[in-house]
Amino acid sequence: MRHGSPRSHAVRALLVLWLCLSGSQAQAQDLEPRRWSHLPIDLNVVGFGAGWTNGDILLDPVILAEDVTYDLYIGGAGYVRSFEMLGKSARFDFTVP
Repeated sequence: MRHGSPRSHAVRALLVLWLCLSGSQAQAQDLEPRRWSHLPIDLNVVGFGAGWTNGDILLDPVILAEDVTYDLYIGGAGYVRSFEMLGKSARFDFTVP
């Protein structure tokens, strides 16, 4: 059984090296999963959300502050309107934190 020539080993090694070095240049795009799904025409959607969290704040020991905590309350609202434009479905999104 033949395992390959030295040239094929060199080509494989160069390919592996190229894959390892080009991985640092890889890019990705984070899309909203259903962002491009079609909505029924003339649909209005209103949404509200709220959240709360708390925790400790860690400061430099030189600062004479102890047991510092925080409470964070956040809310948001959004509106989506779907409509027809030039024979295609379109949408308008408005979101406020």
